[in-house]
Amino acid sequence: MNNTALKLSYLARVFAIVWAAAGGWMVAWAILLVVQGLLPVALVYLTKPLVDGMQAAVGHGRSWESAEPVLFVAIAIGGVLILTELIKVALEWISAVQSELVQDWTSASLRHPTSTTTCIGRVSTPATVPKRCWKAAEVWCRTP
Repeated sequence: MNNTALKLSYLARVFAIVWAAAGGWMVAWAILLVVQGLLPVALVYLTKPLVDGMQAAVGHGRSWESAEPVLFVAIAIGGVLILTELIKVALEWISAVQSELVQDWTSASLRHPTSTTTCIGRVSTPATVPKRCWKAAEVWCRTP
């Protein structure tokens, strides 16, 4: 149980770092992730009208009137599948952008002369530490 709480505290820190480095991209990632999760539901929802339409079309022979509803549902299913792939690619791209931004943010934080470790290492009271260092310390130096 203690180990789980420790891991959850690390997870909160990771989200804080990602939010600080790439907040807007994190929101975009979350929205696309939700949409990606809903697309299989849309696919299942469209499958029944496709099967019912195909059954009706086979029973009525070869005419445009019997094939038209099936064609529109099939196009919608194709659109959902294409959208699923596009969102997958977009999520991979956003993940790469987030990774680069977090890497740049952490590198800049560690190299900066007033980085968290430098600020906190030299002084120990909040009154003598610049405010930006304490904000960074909330993410980097907190003990769980």
